[in-house]
Amino acid sequence: MKTALKPQRTTGSRGQIFISDQAIAAVVRGALGEVSGIFGLSAPTHEGGVLGVLSKTGRQHSDIHISSDEGGALHVRLHLVIEYGRKLDEVARQAIEMVRKRVRSLAGVEVANIEVEIKSLHHDKKPKPAA
Repeated sequence: MKTALKPQRTTGSRGQIFISDQAIAAVVRGALGEVSGIFGLSAPTHEGGVLGVLSKTGRQHSDIHISSDEGGALHVRLHLVIEYGRKLDEVARQAIEMVRKRVRSLAGVEVANIEVEIKSLHHDKKPKPAA
């Protein structure tokens, strides 16, 4: 993953914990898998090319961009493929809420900004039954 993220650091009673951008990306991917209407993620460099449905495989995370600013605040950029027929703004809002909630609860890190770009729509092309 190409990010400018420094590992997130939290301080516990007996030491420090470092959370990598790959771990945060995995949390983001899991959160997106819980949002109804998201078909998958699309890499920003592959116009219209879908990387596939959300899964827990060890793929590269070029479809999720995570960065942090000088103060350590996280910024997440997502390139989504939405199922055709869904309300795009509602799915995007749910994605933002779920990502923010899951990163906060599972990684203990606050997300300052989440940017969603809807790259394309997935249209299920099932053949119509013959009459």
